[in-house]
Amino acid sequence: MRTYVTRAGAYKARMAERGLPESLRNVCFGVGAPTWIWVVELQDTKKAAQSRRCVIGEIAFDATSSSLSPGPLFGSYEGAAYSWPSPRKVLRHDLREDATPYLSATSVHDAPTAVPEVLARGTLIPDARTMSAEQE
Repeated sequence: MRTYVTRAGAYKARMAERGLPESLRNVCFGVGAPTWIWVVELQDTKKAAQSRRCVIGEIAFDATSSSLSPGPLFGSYEGAAYSWPSPRKVLRHDLREDATPYLSATSVHDAPTAVPEVLARGTLIPDARTMSAEQE
């Protein structure tokens, strides 16, 4: 698992380029979110050692919610998307597309050669290892 905090708008804007299925993106776009969210990525450990294309599910939480009562917003795992219209009510949405791993949005990654695929388009900030290698 990898966890990061981001602006909800930036997260939703990057969903397509990270390879999230369209039906999952539609569920997430339908859920209101605060400015800041915590995202917990579920990563396939074998794929993570080789590439950033290793995310098999994730869940977004309201970053302003209490740690004693976290506020889940939306997520996905194994061909299904989930949304929480309220803290005690979860909705399951079956996805139309196959569940294939998609790109991690974390800035630090297990694979030393796993440079973000979308970095070339200038949409992700490189981590320190990537910056050092490029500057040398």
